Amino acid sequence: MAPARAPPPVIAVENVTKRFGSREALRAVTLRVAPGEAVALLGPNGSGKTTLLSLLSGVLAPDAGTVEVAGLPVPAKAREVKRRIGLVPQDQALYPRLTVEENLRFFGDLQNVPSTTLDDRVPRLIERVGLTERAGDRVGTLSGGMRQRVNLAAALVHDPPVLLLDEPTTGLDPEHRHQIWRLVEAERRPDRVVIVSTHSLEEARYLADRAVLLREGRIAQSFADREALRALEATYAPIPRRTPEGRDRA
Repeated sequence: MAPARAPPPVIAVENVTKRFGSREALRAVTLRVAPGEAVALLGPNGSGKTTLLSLLSGVLAPDAGTVEVAGLPVPAKAREVKRRIGLVPQDQALYPRLTVEENLRFFGDLQNVPSTTLDDRVPRLIERVGLTERAGDRVGTLSGGMRQRVNLAAALVHDPPVLLLDEPTTGLDPEHRHQIWRLVEAERRPDRVVIVSTHSLEEARYLADRAVLLREGRIAQSFADREALRALEATYAPIPRRTPEGRDRA
């Protein structure tokens, strides 16, 4: 009996290069993510993490190579791809004068979620992120950690099969950071892919099955599982930065 074929990857990035003027933000990057996987993108500022997420979400087009999300080519099918993606950006994409519930209904409307579905889904999402008592409060009155929970709920309101998180806990205190981690972990399922960019090895180990380290637009190293990340964390030293004189420093 022939062995069962592995399902096709949900994310397929093949030999992708992206330039901004003369600068190569990504250089010949290849990444495949299977259904149900969670992958962390590690690396310092400027390593290409956000650029890669922007390519996956259809915001940018590659200069070379191919990008496919859920079997759809990007950017040719960018509109369809965006319906399959929930994006949690670095900067919270919320309307401060709208309430928590109004924000979620607004983003659901943008994704063409039927109002009857939103009537059921929005209260359940608000409950899942622990904000039922604040559902009628304007988002601008919430703490940073609470707003990030609303941001995550907004990314999930159309029940996407792909969840992209760009440094989702930057600037949060440890309590709120761990709240976000637990919420993301709870949203994992066999038919959903999660990709998170982060500076934190601890965050990568908590949220991801495996990780890739980006340096200067290239995949410098891959970590096949959480134990490999744990070993890296135990021996981690800061990536050197260049001084104006050209010398390395930590």
